[in-house]
Amino acid sequence: MSAAFAYLHTADREQMLRADALVVVFHRREVDAGLTGRTVDLLCALSDDPVLAHKFEGRLHLVFEGYKTTPPYQSPACRRFFRAVTDQWPFWFHFLERRDGSLRLAVRMLVGVTEVHRKGAAAVGIVDVALLNVTVDGMLYGLAGIHQDLRIGADYTTRASSAVLQALRARQLA
Repeated sequence: MSAAFAYLHTADREQMLRADALVVVFHRREVDAGLTGRTVDLLCALSDDPVLAHKFEGRLHLVFEGYKTTPPYQSPACRRFFRAVTDQWPFWFHFLERRDGSLRLAVRMLVGVTEVHRKGAAAVGIVDVALLNVTVDGMLYGLAGIHQDLRIGADYTTRASSAVLQALRARQLA
C-alpha cells in the first residue's frame, strides 16, 4: 500500500485528515521574492490544530520546486526564506519526517554546508559546529514548545528529542 500525500498549500483539512503524510512545497517564485506569509500562515494553522499536529508528527516532507541545478541548501535565497519561515514557526523537529532527508535538509538550510571537493575523493561537508549546536538547541526548544501547547508529557518530549538527535547522528549533513 502506498502512502497518500496531501500538499499543505492546496489541501483542505478533510484532505489532510485522509492523508498519511503532508508535503510543503516551496515554490521558487515565492522563495526568490521572500514571500513567507502564506507559508507561515498555513504552517501555523497546522500546528494550531491539535488533531493535525498529532497526525503529522514525523510525517512532513519538504520540497523546493524550481531548484534543479543548485541544491536548495546552497541557494542564498532558499536559505534566507527558510530561516525567515523558521524564525516565525520553529516546530520543524516535531513535524519533519526523519528518514527521507527532510530533517537533514532543514538543518542544512539553517546551518549551511560548504562542500569541499578533492580530486579522486567524495565531497566533504564543512559546517560551523557552534551554529549547528545553537540551531539544534533552538529547534529542540520549538519541539518542547509545541509539545507543551499540545499537552504532551515531558517523557514523550524527551523520547521525541532523542529520536530527532539520533536521526541527525545517523545521517551526515554533507
